[in-house]
Amino acid sequence: MINDEIRVLDEMNRPNYLGKALLGESIGIGIQSCSTQKLERLFISTDGIFHLAKHLENHGNDVDPLKTLFDRPDFFENPIALSKYLADLTDGRQILQDDTTLIMLQKRK
Repeated sequence: MINDEIRVLDEMNRPNYLGKALLGESIGIGIQSCSTQKLERLFISTDGIFHLAKHLENHGNDVDPLKTLFDRPDFFENPIALSKYLADLTDGRQILQDDTTLIMLQKRK
């Protein structure tokens, strides 16, 4: 997600890992750009995020459920808060059924 625009790069569950290029395989990496002056928020994730989106939808976040993650100041103030949240959804409640990696950036106000 760049600002409020969700972009999905679907590699059919066969991602072009950077490590493949280090082993000599040819990979194609999708590049998308945005002016940093216009960038307010950036959200990058693996496909495990779809389980999280479904969980958020089921708990009353019907409109753009992933955007609600930006409403959690602790995810930006505490360096391990997001990691603990994901771990709880994986190990504790078994909601995330696939590897889920998130990178969230938000411009300070």
